[in-house]
Amino acid sequence: TLPGLAMVYVASQLGMTVYLLEGFFAQIPQDLFDAARMDGYSDFEIFWLITLPIGVPAIFTTVILNFVTLWNEFLYAVVLMTDDDKRTLPLGIMHFMGSHQLDVGMLATGLMIAIMPIALIYALFSETMIRGMSAGAVR
Repeated sequence: TLPGLAMVYVASQLGMTVYLLEGFFAQIPQDLFDAARMDGYSDFEIFWLITLPIGVPAIFTTVILNFVTLWNEFLYAVVLMTDDDKRTLPLGIMHFMGSHQLDVGMLATGLMIAIMPIALIYALFSETMIRGMSAGAVR
């Protein structure tokens, strides 16, 4: 089922996500949290008003990297999905290729449809991704 496939995707990307975000959030100075605690902020307020706004570029970059990886994922989908009505896009493109014939026009159209969301996301958010990837660097 699609929820089962989604759980496999989450489990497969969880390690990389935690690794990237932990590296970024470990760079936030402890003085910010101490100052917020002295101002009377609760743990939830510190997270919502200080940590989350600082971490938006890193969170956004992690989401984009996970999206790119999972959008093009083929192996789990071909192994776990048996119903043709619930195929992912890479599986649908695979069905345009036959053993004795190849529909080049449909294959090229499918590949363009698969590439467009990634190209659009990069065109719109490349500055934010670069800022998120270099956020932990020394300035």
